[in-house]
Amino acid sequence: MLAISALVFLMLHLAPGDPVLTILGASERTNLDPGVIAQVREEFGLDQPLYTQYYLFISKAIRGNLGRSFQTREDVLEMVASRLPATLQLTLASMAIALVVALPLGVVSAVRQNSWVDNASMVFAAFGISIPRFWFGLILILVFSLQLGLLPTTGIGHIESGLWDVIRHLILPAVSLGLSMLALVTRMTRSSMLEVIRQDYIRTAWAKGLTSRVVIYKHALKNSLIPVVTVVGMQFGGLLGGAVVTETIFSWPGVGRLAVNSILKRDFPMVQGTTLVLCLTFVLVNLAVDILYTFLDPRIRYD
Repeated sequence: MLAISALVFLMLHLAPGDPVLTILGASERTNLDPGVIAQVREEFGLDQPLYTQYYLFISKAIRGNLGRSFQTREDVLEMVASRLPATLQLTLASMAIALVVALPLGVVSAVRQNSWVDNASMVFAAFGISIPRFWFGLILILVFSLQLGLLPTTGIGHIESGLWDVIRHLILPAVSLGLSMLALVTRMTRSSMLEVIRQDYIRTAWAKGLTSRVVIYKHALKNSLIPVVTVVGMQFGGLLGGAVVTETIFSWPGVGRLAVNSILKRDFPMVQGTTLVLCLTFVLVNLAVDILYTFLDPRIRYD
């Protein structure tokens, strides 16, 4: 997180454009009083050397103070915290859709290797990995919203309007965001299952007369989940990153859309704050994945 904070800080300050002009609502061609510009720079600490600005930012961030927005003057942490539930809702929904489809599809593909089901699922997985999220999201809007009129194009549902209103607004962005993860987990589940079902203990389980359901889902699937769980943990970061594009396309009021708007307005504190919060979320998810290993494989112990 420290490395990412430093990288984002440098990228923001090295990018072309002056944040002071954005704060004042002016362009580079506007003739502004140099005294006003100097006053704004001093007010926001932009007159300090870069290493001083970074030190002040990181020292406050460690204490939970991410500063105030250049544009709205609101507390960054409060604004990000208000948007984070929407991003987590979208991310977890897309992950749930991906896992519910990918795990059974990967298992069936492995058990029926080289069948039409296997070939069809691998073709689908190849398309899912190749299709860009933004393009797929626009196609979903075009078909299911504009042509068929089945689902809303943008916005987030409210529980006050009923659970179905929340689900209707969530379907398209969640499917758009989760497609690539669905494809990747399908391929990983198939590959891992093929390796496991060829092991001697699986042959022994078949020889003992156990049913197919017990052999496949109790013995084989559990032992093949470790690489799958690893991929899911890594893909969670991809979902958070992809949410930036997806939230923009579907006007979803999450952290990703907030980050995009802040980048366009050169709102340094807000961009840094959203990046750090998403980074922390990704780190915590991967910590949870490491802990989950011990439940999937009792041989793994953290001393």
